[in-house]
Amino acid sequence: MMLLLRFGSRLAVLVVLLLAGACTRKTVSFNSKLDQPLLAGAPAPGDTLTTTGKKNPKLSIAGHKAVLTKAEERAAKDAEKAEQRKSKTPKKKKLFLGERTKKGYYKTGTGKSQEIVIFYYLKTFKQPNPMAPAAFYYNPRKHKIFAANGELDPGADKVLHGPFK
Repeated sequence: MMLLLRFGSRLAVLVVLLLAGACTRKTVSFNSKLDQPLLAGAPAPGDTLTTTGKKNPKLSIAGHKAVLTKAEERAAKDAEKAEQRKSKTPKKKKLFLGERTKKGYYKTGTGKSQEIVIFYYLKTFKQPNPMAPAAFYYNPRKHKIFAANGELDPGADKVLHGPFK
């Protein structure tokens, strides 16, 4: 305790000087070649971070705005939207038992009693096997599903193939 009172003022001055020395600006070199000695204030030769071709380079361009014409702005926005629209995974082709199918639906009724029927049909027309126990087809003109009794019209009928809700 006695030593603190005797050397307290000198100790305080020493602490203040050490803190002031710790807060001074240090020079940092971005040179990765350690074999060349560097001067404290001189920049490294060929160091692009510390030297430029201009005498007074501007470091910030935050206040400047790029000047684009309206057509260029529109083109940039369209390109950005088109990039967002691209799906990252390709569309899954709907196959059922090795045959390409397409999804179809029709609605019946109105209001609360409306019913939506979802079905799948062959993408390319193919006559159903006559030995099959039951074959169904969708008629787009009548918006109904029918049981096949004989030959189907390739231009008007869609052969059902796949899940049916």
